[in-house]
Parts: sequence; structure tokens; C-alpha cells
Amino acid sequence: TDATGFHTVFYNPVSQLGMSEQNVRDLVVLPDGRIVLAGPTTGLVVYNPADGSHKALRAPSWLPSDYIRRLELDTMVSPWVVHVSTAGGAVSLRKLP
Repeated sequence: TDATGFHTVFYNPVSQLGMSEQNVRDLVVLPDGRIVLAGPTTGLVVYNPADGSHKALRAPSWLPSDYIRRLELDTMVSPWVVHVSTAGGAVSLRKLP
């Protein structure tokens, strides 16, 4: 814990968050507290810090390509949406597991 009362926790993307690679290209925190992490070449992982569960979202079921460029969370719409830019095109995800 630092002087402000906060403490830093480091996570291993593979062993703790369920990712298939160490590198994290981008991430967004959803309004419900879950975290969407993007691997450069292995799609997305939705991680729930409350219970430690994780779910991989891969191409072609969820994404046009597993090569992720950027993520964006849009909370100006209801329900919120995660925009995902990939090497194979873009997708907007409104319902995540």
C-alpha cells in the first residue's frame, strides 16, 4: 500500500487471466467490472476479477480475425458496446459471455 492507500497487483496474463500469450495489446473495463483483454494474435479474453473466471473469444465465432488492433468501450449507447478492430475487419460486441 502506498501513501495514497492504493496498492498495485500484478497479474500474469497466461497463468492468471486465461490469455494464450503474454502480450496485452489493449484492454477495457466493462461497466459490470469485468475486463476485456486483447492479445495481439490470439483474440480476446473476458476476465472476471470477482470470481477469477475467464472466457476466450476467438475468430471465427466471435471475431473476424484473432489479430487485434484496438478496443473501444462505448457507454454512450444502451446497452454498452465493445468495438473491436482486427486485421480482418471490425466488430461491435453487445453481449459478452
